Amino acid sequence: YMRSRRSVTLQPIAMPSRSLKPAIDFLARVITGFCPAISIMSPGGLAEIRVFSEPGEAPAVELARGARDFLADAYDGAAVGKPKPLKLGQKRGLSVTATYDGAEEIAVVLSGSGYAFLVLRRVDYVATPAVTTEGDAALFSFRAKN
Repeated sequence: YMRSRRSVTLQPIAMPSRSLKPAIDFLARVITGFCPAISIMSPGGLAEIRVFSEPGEAPAVELARGARDFLADAYDGAAVGKPKPLKLGQKRGLSVTATYDGAEEIAVVLSGSGYAFLVLRRVDYVATPAVTTEGDAALFSFRAKN
């Protein structure tokens, strides 16, 4: 038997039910379906790298302010540090560190090549030094395309 032709729509049928507040709030935009472009987790989940990107550039100071707010909102009672300069590849950005019960998360923000980037590196305190080193290596291997 023959099936009738099917049509495909490029518009979503319904709004997603999952809250993507952290990624959306970070860049202060309302975007439906904003998910990490890259997400890497160590075995056992003791370390994680997440990379978010969005078209459009913004000053690093503005992005760092958003990263501080993001970390403070994400972890109640976290001690969030001041932005510090950091270089990933050829791009200069700022890093913000949050320490909270059982873990540390570093947010690195940078802008270039028409995009704004948020790179998050989280490592639990119970992680071995090798896992921490691998998390740092993954963070510092990030390269925004020129």
